[in-house]
Amino acid sequence: MTKSKSYDEYLLNLLINPQEARDYLASALEDGDPKVIAIALDYVVKARKINKSQLARKTNINREHLYKILSESSNPEFKTLQSILKAIGYQLTITECDRNSNNASH
Repeated sequence: MTKSKSYDEYLLNLLINPQEARDYLASALEDGDPKVIAIALDYVVKARKINKSQLARKTNINREHLYKILSESSNPEFKTLQSILKAIGYQLTITECDRNSNNASH
């Protein structure tokens, strides 16, 4: 009988791949929910085996505060997101929205 992997194990293995991690983070950012973004960042940090103490030093964020930022109860500031993303090897970019999917009226 084969042991099945949990979703967490599957996701962590998937996110080892830098392109998969990039796409996962992009989807979380697109969602716009700060909790989703924080959880996605935490998964990528775990998958890439990034030490949170080292990440805290690299981002100049207090370690305890970093743990809070990477939790579901977080609402990280834009500057903080940029700092963490840069420290793990990513950056934010801007692309044009599909005008057909834009709900905002002009």
